[in-house]
Amino acid sequence: MHPAATKFHHAYVGGLSYHTLTMLKLIDPFIEIYPYLNRDLLYAGTILHDMSKIDEISGVDGEYTKEGLLIGHLVMQTSMIDLVAHELHYEKEEEVLLLKHMIISHHGQYNFGSPKKPQIGEALLLWFIDTIDSKFTVLGETLAETQDGSFTNMISVLDKMRFYKANKK
Repeated sequence: MHPAATKFHHAYVGGLSYHTLTMLKLIDPFIEIYPYLNRDLLYAGTILHDMSKIDEISGVDGEYTKEGLLIGHLVMQTSMIDLVAHELHYEKEEEVLLLKHMIISHHGQYNFGSPKKPQIGEALLLWFIDTIDSKFTVLGETLAETQDGSFTNMISVLDKMRFYKANKK
């Protein structure tokens, strides 16, 4: 039921689950081409990457919670992984460290809120598929509202660019 964001992408009821599902569908084709990537780590990172948005955003009204404003979903989710790993006595396992790295680096760049840049292949792919889905979903929604043979309005998540919608034949 939760949105994935307050404004730019998947900011509607069910947006978070739709965004996560779409990203999960992108993993296997990449693994076929790049088999050195760890499928289990990618699935786990994808499922968990935005899960703390449930506590970061108050719901479909699109307001950030106090915890969301002060801490943010990257840190909130990493803390949750720490808590569960400790409860299960897995806190020293490398997979936990790699999963936490994926979560804190999934925005990819410091200027997009990442405390770290991706430093493992799985984190890099998580950032890319997150970016692909957020941008292409908004592009598709915008093109659906655009007349054939004309340009879209400026699209915020695409650097305020305008895209041409070709005439259908």
